[in-house]
Amino acid sequence: MKNSNDIPLIELTPNPVVAFGMRLGRDELIAAGWSAFWTAIVKLGLVYLGSEQISLEKQAVILALAGPLFEKPGLISAYIKDAIKLYKQTPEEQRAPYGFYIKKVFKDSWPTLRADLLFHDPGYTLIFWLLIQNIPSASPLMIALLSAVSFSTAVFIAAGLDVLTVKIMYCLLIRKITKIGFKKKQYYEARFLVDAEDNDNFNATKALDMLQLHFQLPIRTQHTYHDVYLNKKSTRVFNGRRPYLRFRQRIDIDGEITKQAIQIMYTTSRKINNNICNLYRCFITAKEKCGYEFLHDEPMPWQPENIKNKRIASIVKKLSNTQERKKVSFTRDLAIDKQGLFISTDKAADTATSSNLYWLEVKVKTDLELLQSATEYIAWKLPVRATTKTKCDDLWQS
Repeated sequence: MKNSNDIPLIELTPNPVVAFGMRLGRDELIAAGWSAFWTAIVKLGLVYLGSEQISLEKQAVILALAGPLFEKPGLISAYIKDAIKLYKQTPEEQRAPYGFYIKKVFKDSWPTLRADLLFHDPGYTLIFWLLIQNIPSASPLMIALLSAVSFSTAVFIAAGLDVLTVKIMYCLLIRKITKIGFKKKQYYEARFLVDAEDNDNFNATKALDMLQLHFQLPIRTQHTYHDVYLNKKSTRVFNGRRPYLRFRQRIDIDGEITKQAIQIMYTTSRKINNNICNLYRCFITAKEKCGYEFLHDEPMPWQPENIKNKRIASIVKKLSNTQERKKVSFTRDLAIDKQGLFISTDKAADTATSSNLYWLEVKVKTDLELLQSATEYIAWKLPVRATTKTKCDDLWQS
């Protein structure tokens, strides 16, 4: 599903074990060919040199270590191919220095190399050593087969252990930033783009009036938000968790500043209803937001180097590329209840943007059934398009 600018509206987070397992499996499959071939060559070399001079135990160790040693060129070969392709497809006057493409190879291949060095190599070596103990006088062909079997088994183990390691690293990062003053908040949300076109019954105010009445939401507020997003592409993705960093300033209808904060958010998106009886598909985003609030009576920093708390500034600088920024301003009309249902309509503050287009967001803390029920009602009553994107993803001009 795309908008008229060919930007996909739905982007779901894949299962991290499956996604990384497929990537690691592809790289290791290529490397397995290198490993099996060179392990067989080493075996032939031992035979040629006189295997009777080397004990079977030492031969087993040599052969077990040969695979991990000779596989490395094959492990990064796919990334070398991608870098060469990028180099050839780039116009000559726009090509970066060779060092850029070399760095790209190692940057793109690092997750595979990390999993290989930490988990796959030890796992392969142990499995292969255990197998060859039972077949000490195996032929070079049998050695190649045992090498391939050991590789395949170690891939599944390495993928699971690497995903677990990244999960632990993510938890440690969240723990670190909460210890220095960030406050963590978790919730689920569903987002929609709504284009009222010429039908006034679907404009943002009337749409929220209808939803407020249907869901009996007693509290109604309005605010203007000014956000500055820092470049999220330089921030690490943890098992598919997409990062967003932003400065946020919130102003009420009287012009008073009610919030000034720096927020670090990680999100994952998925579909929650697979029942064929449901008429509407429900796409939700799980968001983990860590925010640090500045004093309301002080100037908003807007730049990491202007943050007075040096520990906060240091974290923000590490997690972002502050040279690339995106400003987003919008007005929010919000209806909520004490049970935790949050429904808002957000319109761009930029007058150049279509006045008919707005965002509609539904949020809950934990009640996914309530979220699904609300999204199905919205999809039934309003001309909405579901999206997992955010306001910094250039979807206003649809």
